[in-house]
Amino acid sequence: THEVDYTKYENSIWSVTNIHTFDEDLEDMKHLLGTSYNLIKEAISYFDDVRPVLQATLSKSLIHNDINPGNVLYDRNGNLAGIIDFTEICHTYRICEVGVALAYIMQISGNDYLAAGRGFINGYAKGYDLSASEKKYLLLFIKLRLSITIIYNTRHLHLDRLLTSSQAGFIRHAKELLANLSDAANDGFIKKMFSPR
Repeated sequence: THEVDYTKYENSIWSVTNIHTFDEDLEDMKHLLGTSYNLIKEAISYFDDVRPVLQATLSKSLIHNDINPGNVLYDRNGNLAGIIDFTEICHTYRICEVGVALAYIMQISGNDYLAAGRGFINGYAKGYDLSASEKKYLLLFIKLRLSITIIYNTRHLHLDRLLTSSQAGFIRHAKELLANLSDAANDGFIKKMFSPR
């Protein structure tokens, strides 16, 4: 059999497993991040602690790594027509795809973020079964993606001054969601996400 070399797909800065790419930026912007700084550090610390378990229990695959409403196309009848923008494709844990999508969906859903997340999970589960380990670490991967969003965009907003006011709002929503999710117990989050409607 022919083995595929996935190493060229493992270095995306948007892959949550590469969170340490942002260590220097995180420290440089500590004063700009407020309470988000501590929440990001907690998520990274937990990720580092469980990394050996993740390696042993989670399956990997190529993922789109940027599933968000702007990259999903629908036909005139509202049916899924396709996915665009594969510039961030990476080889990583399969559950990261779900974490990335939920980070976007929940971020733009305001106070209904749990219901929006549950709706996505119910649709996803129709095509793919999530293992117990994938469910267990889903919240971590959502937090890591939110952390990258906050660090990356805060850098561009405050240090490079490249973002618009609407993008500044996007950062604010990411910070709010990270704070809300950091207050959630992992088991309670899993029950809410995977309970029947």
